[in-house]
Amino acid sequence: MGLTKRDPAFTCGGIPKPKPINNQNHRCKHMNRYEISEDGTEVLDTRTGRVWRKNLGSKQTFYALAELIDDAGWRVPTIGELLTLIDYTTYGPATEFPFESADTRLWSCTAFAGSPNYGWAIGCYGGDTFQLRKDSVLSVLYVRGRE
Repeated sequence: MGLTKRDPAFTCGGIPKPKPINNQNHRCKHMNRYEISEDGTEVLDTRTGRVWRKNLGSKQTFYALAELIDDAGWRVPTIGELLTLIDYTTYGPATEFPFESADTRLWSCTAFAGSPNYGWAIGCYGGDTFQLRKDSVLSVLYVRGRE
């Protein structure tokens, strides 16, 4: 039996997918936004031009972030850069980025101006941003390219 335009098997290949039901996310609009490198270690965000490491770095405190810049140009992103990964039209996760785990909380390198003991972080499951004590331990996603 052939597929019809209302069949959920149709994706963004020119024929619209039906509206999601039961809180299922329709994720076609970003289908080609992220390109994974041939070796599978990097992800190009075609919208921003930034290159992200696909795998998260080891969990760190905010205080250790300054030491995480390397000769290849990898660095910890700002909170603004992390926000470019978030899509507030989706939830659980609120991003199309190919994370290993959707329930990821990430440090940014941005200090919280309201207190010297706090830094900005982001939760990728719901897209929430929050201030967290700098001695807290979170994952780090590395980026290179324009700030």
